[in-house]
Amino acid sequence: MIIGLIFVIIHFLTIISAQRTIAIHFYESCKSKVTKFAINDCNFPHKYLDSVNESFVELGLDLQNANLKVFIIDLDTFLLKFFNEEKILEKQQHNIYINEIIFNYQEFAYFYNIVMNFPYLIENINESKYRLIFRIMITLNIKDNKFFEEFIRVLLASLLFNTNSINKCSVVEIPNICSISAYISKKIIVELFKLYFFTEKTLKKLENISVAVKLTDDLNLDFLNLNENCLYLDSDILEDVLKTQKNSKNFFKILDIIFRIHTFSAVFFYKIFYEKKYNLFSGLSLFESLDEIYFFKCSNTDILIESIYEIRGSKPLKTINIIYSKFYVKDEVSWLETLNFEKLNYIAIKSESVSHLDNNSSDSLFGNIFSEYIEEISILEKSPDILYLHSDFSYSDEKATIDLKFYQQKSNLEKLRTLRSRLVSFNYIEISNSFITFDFYVLNFKEFKNLEVEFYNTDIKDFNSRESEIYNNVVHMRIICSKVSSVILSRILLLPSLKKLFFYLCIVTSSKGEVIFIENTKIENFFFMACSSDENNQHLSNFIIKMVALKSLKILCYSRNTNVFVDKFEATNTNFIDLSTLFYWITYYTDSLLTHFGKISNILKFHFGLNYPEGTLNVILSNNFFSGLQKLNLNKINIGREDKYALRKSTNLLRLYFSEGCKFDKISFSDLFDSNTKYLLTKIKLPQIDLTYCDLNFFANLKSLKHIYFYSFTLETKIDYFFRAFSSVKEIELEHILISKNEIIEEFGGRLNRFYYRDNRNSR
Repeated sequence: MIIGLIFVIIHFLTIISAQRTIAIHFYESCKSKVTKFAINDCNFPHKYLDSVNESFVELGLDLQNANLKVFIIDLDTFLLKFFNEEKILEKQQHNIYINEIIFNYQEFAYFYNIVMNFPYLIENINESKYRLIFRIMITLNIKDNKFFEEFIRVLLASLLFNTNSINKCSVVEIPNICSISAYISKKIIVELFKLYFFTEKTLKKLENISVAVKLTDDLNLDFLNLNENCLYLDSDILEDVLKTQKNSKNFFKILDIIFRIHTFSAVFFYKIFYEKKYNLFSGLSLFESLDEIYFFKCSNTDILIESIYEIRGSKPLKTINIIYSKFYVKDEVSWLETLNFEKLNYIAIKSESVSHLDNNSSDSLFGNIFSEYIEEISILEKSPDILYLHSDFSYSDEKATIDLKFYQQKSNLEKLRTLRSRLVSFNYIEISNSFITFDFYVLNFKEFKNLEVEFYNTDIKDFNSRESEIYNNVVHMRIICSKVSSVILSRILLLPSLKKLFFYLCIVTSSKGEVIFIENTKIENFFFMACSSDENNQHLSNFIIKMVALKSLKILCYSRNTNVFVDKFEATNTNFIDLSTLFYWITYYTDSLLTHFGKISNILKFHFGLNYPEGTLNVILSNNFFSGLQKLNLNKINIGREDKYALRKSTNLLRLYFSEGCKFDKISFSDLFDSNTKYLLTKIKLPQIDLTYCDLNFFANLKSLKHIYFYSFTLETKIDYFFRAFSSVKEIELEHILISKNEIIEEFGGRLNRFYYRDNRNSR
C-alpha cells in the first residue's frame, strides 16, 4: 500500500513540469462492450490511424458526471511513442477515454512501470501479463519504431528467464480480446528466434510472405491469396526449430504461448517431407486458429494433413490448397474426398506417365472440351501470315497432327473429372502441333485457367488477336526461334490478359507502312534473350516504351541493333513507375551509341553489361534516377578515372557485384564513392583489383558489410591493414591470393567461406 502511494506521488511530481502530456481517463460502464471501438476489433494495423484520438467513448456516456480515474503521461519521458504524437503541441494535453472492460487503471500502472524501468527484465511475467501488455499497446496505438522493437526484445527475453512462472501457470483457454496483426506477430517470432540465434536465412524467410509469392508467381490462379496473414514454413525452418528445442527444453513451451496469442489465418508449407520427428509440432497452438493451409511441393502430404486434423479435433479447415505435392496413399483423389473441409484446391503433380490423345482419336472422353483450341490451331495452320521459318511455305501445305497431352494417367483423369463440387482440381494440359503450343490448367475439366501460348520455328507476320477468346485469356506468351514482324509486336500489346512475354533466338523485323503501338497496362515481365533486330530498331524501342506496367525487364543480346535505351529513348521521357528489376546485357561495339535509361526511378535490382567503356557507369548512375538501387551487378565493363564518384549517390545499395571480366584501370574502388557518406553495403564481389590504404579504410567503415568476395587482389599497403579492415565481416571468399596462406587462415579462420591458394613465393 505504502509502495503504491509512493509510486503515485513520484509519478505526479514528474508530470508537474511536463510540456506535452496525454491524460488517460478510465471509466466504468455497465454495457458489455464499447460502442465505437469494439473489444474484438482492436487490431494493430500495419498502417496506423492518422492521429491519437478519443475513439473509446461510449455514445451517450456523461463523462462530466462519471467517476473517472486519470493517469497522465509525460510524452518526453515515456519511451514508447503514440502514433502521430508529434501533433500534440507544447503545453498541450491530449485526452483519451478508456473503458475499464479493455484495461483498468491498475493494469495500466503496471504497464507504465515496466516501460519506465526499461531495459530491465520483467519479473514474474507469464502468459496473462504478456497478453495484458499487448492489449494496452494495441489499444493505445503504440508506434512501431526502433524502441518498440527493443521493448519487444526485452519482453521476450523476460519470458525466457521466467520459465518457472510460465511452468506454474496452467494452460487456460483465454480468448484474444484484442487480435494482433500478422505484421506484428511475425516481428515477434523473428525477435524470439533471434534470441535463440536462428540463422539469418531463416529469419529472412519468416519476416514476410515474399518467398511463397515468388514460388507461386507463375501460377496466376485466383485462389492464391497470399498475404501477410499467412506464415511461411519450410523444411529448413522446421529443422532449425527442432535443433533449438533439443538444446532448450522450454523453447516449445514459449513458442506455444506465442502462437496462442499471435495467431495466423493461413500457413504456407514448402517442401515438407513429413516424418515422425515432426510430430513434436502437433502440440503447438499454431494449427488451432488456421482457416487455410497451402501445401506446395510437399511429400507424405496425407500424413501431414492427418496430423493437423488430429490437433484441430472436430474443427474443419475452411480451405486446403495442395500444389504439386506427393501422397503416401496411392489413390489421393479418393482420400481427399474423405476430408472435412469447405473448399479444396488441388493442382495435381505432373505425372511421369503422360496420356496422349489426338484430334483423330475416337476417344471422346476429353476431346470435345478442347474443340475451341483445335479449331484455333486449324485457323492458324491455314493463315498465309504464319509460315515456316526460312521458307515461303505455310503450315496448311501439310497434314498436321494435333497432340493433346494430359500429365496424368487416364484412370486418374476419370476420377478428377467426376469430383464433388467442393474439391476443385487443376490439371496441366498441352495442346500442340508442329509450330504452336497451348498449355494451361483445366479446372474440373470445365474451365481453363493460366493459359500460355508458344510459337516455335515460325515466321509470324500477323494474327488477329481481338477476335479470339483464347488470345483474350493468354497470360504468358513465348516466341522461340522465330521471325517476328513489328505488326506482331503491336498485336501483342492488344492482348488484354498477358502478364509475361518471352522472346528467345528471335529476329525482329520492320513491317511496311506505319505500325501503331497502343499502351499496354497488363504486361509485367518481358524477357528478350539472344535476339536480333534489323537496322531500324525504333519499332523495338516503341514496343518496350508502351509496356508501362513492367515490373521486370530482361534484355540479353549480343548482336548489333538491340540497344533500345539510347538518346532517342531518353527523349521520350518515359517513366516506368513499377519497374523494379532491370537486366540489361547488350554487347557494346566501338560505333555503338551510349546507353541512356531515361527517367527510370524505382529500380531496385540492376544487372548491366557487356564490354562498355570507361565512363559508362558514371553516365548511368550519376543522376538521381537510380538512387533507390539495392542490388547492382556489373558484367564485363571497364572502370576508370571518368567513373570517379559514380556510386556516390547509391546510399541504399546493399549488394554490389563486379564480374571477373570487369577491369579497374587507374582508379581505386573507394574512388567510386564519397568517403564522407554512409553506405549500407552488406555484400561485395570484386574482380582482380589493387587494394590501397584508402580502399581498406573505406571497407572498415562499412558497418553493415557481412560478406565479401575477391577474385584476386594485390595489396599496396601492409597486410595488417587488410586484416583490420575485415575484422568484423562474417564471410570472406578468396578465389586466388598471392599473400601468405598461413597468415590468412590464422586471421580469418572459420569466417573463410572459400579459399583457393595460388603459391607465388616471389610476391611475399
